Amino acid sequence: MPSINTDLKLPGLYQTHMTTSALTTFRSQYPLRKPTYPDGSTPSQCVQVAGYSLLQDAPAVGVQLGKPPPVRFQRGPNTYIWVINAEGVPYILEVFQGESASELIKHTNLTGGGKAYVGGELWFSTDRKLFVSGGSGRYSPQDEKQLEAAVEVFRSFSYEVTSLGWDQEYGPKRHWEG
Repeated sequence: MPSINTDLKLPGLYQTHMTTSALTTFRSQYPLRKPTYPDGSTPSQCVQVAGYSLLQDAPAVGVQLGKPPPVRFQRGPNTYIWVINAEGVPYILEVFQGESASELIKHTNLTGGGKAYVGGELWFSTDRKLFVSGGSGRYSPQDEKQLEAAVEVFRSFSYEVTSLGWDQEYGPKRHWEG
């Protein structure tokens, strides 16, 4: 059962701090790490955005339903990005902040350019069912084991979770093959 710390204040908004035993275990097994920055990164991609949510127990409230793309390098409808960090599991709908693909909200917009354990993408297929990927250019899972441990964190919040899985050649899968 998650514990709630209502004393945590974030810039410009009020959030609760959610923790489960799976999240605590995950944090004890993996180190916080700095983000990697692909070519073409901009300073605006490290500005922490307001309006994100912290994952809480299912059912999810007020989320847009979607599904992962069926083909590699396509975008799925209503894609959310997430990270596991010291605060919990913040997530936000991945939307354009400008007119080009480089102006999509990035994982570093959730952390203000700070450290996180891992990040990826998620899709709420219902208010209780999620698809999760490790698709992050900044906080990608280091291996299949770390991705599966992150999936267990999502399950610990009482969601039915389907992982997009791991490709031995490319790393975390970003499309649904099911």
